[in-house]
Amino acid sequence: MTCGSQGARCGVTIDGCGGTLHCGECTAPETCGGGGIPLVCGQAVCTPATCASLGKSCGAVPDGCGGTLECGPCPPPPGELERTCRPLSCGLLGKNCGAVPDGCGGTLECGTCTKRERCGASGVSGVCYTAESVCVDQDLGRALPVVVKGSTAFGNNDHQASCGGSLAPDRGFLWTAPKSGTFTFDTARSALRSLVAVRRGGCGGEELACATGNLRGGGGASVSVPLEAGQTVLVVVDSAGDGAFSSGHFELHIDEERESEAGACFDGRDTDADGWVDCADTDCQGAPGCEGSGCANEDLGSALPVTVHGETVDSGDDFQSACGMQFQQDRALLWTAPKSGTFVFDTAGSGWSHALSVLTGCRGPELACTVGLAGARQAAVTLTLVQGQSVLVVVDGMANDDLEEPIRYTLHISEYAPTEAGLCADGADNDADGAADQRDTDCR
Repeated sequence: MTCGSQGARCGVTIDGCGGTLHCGECTAPETCGGGGIPLVCGQAVCTPATCASLGKSCGAVPDGCGGTLECGPCPPPPGELERTCRPLSCGLLGKNCGAVPDGCGGTLECGTCTKRERCGASGVSGVCYTAESVCVDQDLGRALPVVVKGSTAFGNNDHQASCGGSLAPDRGFLWTAPKSGTFTFDTARSALRSLVAVRRGGCGGEELACATGNLRGGGGASVSVPLEAGQTVLVVVDSAGDGAFSSGHFELHIDEERESEAGACFDGRDTDADGWVDCADTDCQGAPGCEGSGCANEDLGSALPVTVHGETVDSGDDFQSACGMQFQQDRALLWTAPKSGTFVFDTAGSGWSHALSVLTGCRGPELACTVGLAGARQAAVTLTLVQGQSVLVVVDGMANDDLEEPIRYTLHISEYAPTEAGLCADGADNDADGAADQRDTDCR
């Protein structure tokens, strides 16, 4: 046999008759058999190393194949992230008047009180209060529809209705019907065990309606009342008892009653007075937007990775997760997977106790739910999604077990990684083990 008949281009092989054949030499960097084919010149295919396989987490590092790996910047010294101060807001501090420290050396201007109230009169700085009886906190005029957000905390116990309200603080609002019709008055999305009552004319008027906790899926209440054009009523937001969640954030909605919720599926109120709100109402099932876009506070698009800082102040209580608490304000963010894969949703660095849940839509099935505790493990869940699949990510407050208290949060969305090594400065919990960056042993 010859070298050619055997396909040999280099090295030494047998000739089939007891002798040997010398089939030539290779030119560097090729070697005989180097490409994986015996007796043929070739060069080995090099598989570049990774930062993780080399145990590197920063700087430029050779990849073993003539290239260079960029392993990222060095993480900040331990404690530096904690020292980066994010100023608090008036809502997070529970303040509504005067100059208040923001927690970072600055000052917040939290507003002014009404003529009858004084800032700090209750002994609590930055909060409006009066010891005098207050029948009407605000005249809403003839507006329609009406949305009022506020808090019954530090209010007086000025009103009592047939369905309760003798022990809890309350707020009273005058409203005048702009036309004749039947109108709905509800406290949907309120973060307390609310009561709503309507009186004819004013404080001493005949009670026309009263309800407490009759809205499904939360602490809201709803009544409907027929009125004549120009008729004035006193609308009271109260609570039936004085126990847990008997005061806090409320939303008052006034609107003309509809026969169906269809066409009004994202206004946050019970416009047909059937006890169901928006996408929870059968009238809205299948409505465009109930997949998540209609009830999301923010649409994050398909960005990856994602880091969002936010707070639940004035967001309302719209969701009740399997692992969270009722009567706490929450925030919903819509996100769409830019590709198929496994993704991590985490709240590393949030600082307040909270629940993190992921849903398929406004009232869709819950795909995951977990709890993050202040000063301890933060919430993290992993989900495998297909490209273009949208999910609703909800951060819900859990800072107080008997009173509504808004929270601040940080939400990260990242592609799942089996180890945090090489990803030690992005703030996210990439391996979903409950610890991010320097708190993770992978980064030490």
